[in-house]
Amino acid sequence: MPRWAIPEPLATGYAMREPSSARITVTRLPDGRRRRVIEHAPLPGVRPHMMVWFLRSIDRTDLAWRGHRCLAYRFWHPRDHIHFRILGEPGPGCRFHIVEAFQANPRYLMDLVFDVPELDETGFRMEVRRMGTVVVGIREDFRDSPQGMLYTVTVTEGTTAPLLGALVNPLQLRFAEEKLDAWHRHNVEEVGNLPLFLPELYDAYGRR
Repeated sequence: MPRWAIPEPLATGYAMREPSSARITVTRLPDGRRRRVIEHAPLPGVRPHMMVWFLRSIDRTDLAWRGHRCLAYRFWHPRDHIHFRILGEPGPGCRFHIVEAFQANPRYLMDLVFDVPELDETGFRMEVRRMGTVVVGIREDFRDSPQGMLYTVTVTEGTTAPLLGALVNPLQLRFAEEKLDAWHRHNVEEVGNLPLFLPELYDAYGRR
């Protein structure tokens, strides 16, 4: 049994985006790693500086939104998100401890600590390291457009370490497939939720 309980969803009253709203591609790299790219539909009303503020405030519990006062991370996905803690000073060089369960399914619970080497108005990068090498890299890019902020997520699974990669990559990619397919839907939903809460939250707290 996981030590994390999946909480009841926050009542928000909005519908989340379907995976068909995004362009999703999966490719196998020559070195055996796998890369998944999600190009999201534009996010009206969302700007990169709002995302930076939110990522620096994401583990606060004193922000209120539409009658809810809870961990800010839960506003991003009111069903799947469970826990978030920024380890260190928010910004490049910190670490993110993230707990979530895709589709609120205990089988798809993820409890990981990510290194965050980059975080600015162009996006942010997270890495999971094992034995000193990156085994999962996630890059989330932001860009303004007249239709709303453009958001692209690139996930690279596996390692380039020659001996470790030959052993780990085939096993990691085979066993992670189902969970990562569940993550596809989760990611489209959470990014699609940003226009529904972030401009309002930023207007209330981000300008202070």
